[in-house]
Amino acid sequence: MHRSTLHCTTLLTLASLIGRSGTLEGQTLTAANSIPAIGHVENRTHYGGMNVGLWSTSGSGNIWDASSVQWDGNLRGFLYHDPGSSPFAALYPQATLSAQQLPGPIWYHYRVDNDRVELIGTDGDEWVDGRTLAEFPFELGDSFTDQATIVGIPWTETREYVASGELVTPWGVIPDVVMVYVNGNVYELYTADDILEPIGNYNMGGAGIWKVDDITGTKDLEELVLGIWPSPARVLATVSLPFSGPVEVQMIDQTGRVLWSDRVMGPTCEIPVAGVQQGVYTVVAVDCLGRSTTGRLVVALQD
Repeated sequence: MHRSTLHCTTLLTLASLIGRSGTLEGQTLTAANSIPAIGHVENRTHYGGMNVGLWSTSGSGNIWDASSVQWDGNLRGFLYHDPGSSPFAALYPQATLSAQQLPGPIWYHYRVDNDRVELIGTDGDEWVDGRTLAEFPFELGDSFTDQATIVGIPWTETREYVASGELVTPWGVIPDVVMVYVNGNVYELYTADDILEPIGNYNMGGAGIWKVDDITGTKDLEELVLGIWPSPARVLATVSLPFSGPVEVQMIDQTGRVLWSDRVMGPTCEIPVAGVQQGVYTVVAVDCLGRSTTGRLVVALQD
């Protein structure tokens, strides 16, 4: 990893922008408070708008108005795992956290310590030298430049923490939002407790915002369990779905390859496994609201 760091850089100042601009005080991001925990599950629904107005892009105490954004149909889910749970775990022995993005799935692999968080692999593609997402503590006014390589392509990225505030959305006010200016091109929005995945972006009057629904607590997790039988399966596997349709269901091998997929109405579906190599497979179900869950399917040879 190759970096140059500049603290207390000159913040962008656009006095004519709508929004409150305050002092240089803002949320301080650290490894302890800004990384999702293993076991965290969230579903995301995307909203967009081209006319949200001009926002302040400096200082703290901002109030950013995204109340006019509308749902555009994009759905996404994230499940955070122990790094050993990834089908690509052997490629990233230094990983401390993995995340499964659905639908897909796409697997992200991170290395987190007290000094920084790096993305070190996307599926089987390594980020050579690590792509740094934050250097800790990451405070208002801080910036850094990082260089990495993926599939032989050099990558240089400058990230500057320029503003903090509240985000007003159709579903409520999101507090403790951090604005990061990336490569002098786009403003990414993060909640202070998650610097891995932005909740949105802003670019001179247009914004895209993810509505994030956290799935927490034993009761919620139990309600999202897939039922799969028989185990092992030899010809057909029946899947009991915790969602009402339509639901996208996928069967995925240990390399992340999708072997079978279908959109069903539930409450059950059947996966044909005759001729499938014996082993353990992952079944992923994502409903129309972006809620997602996974289960394990064991396949045995036919008698």
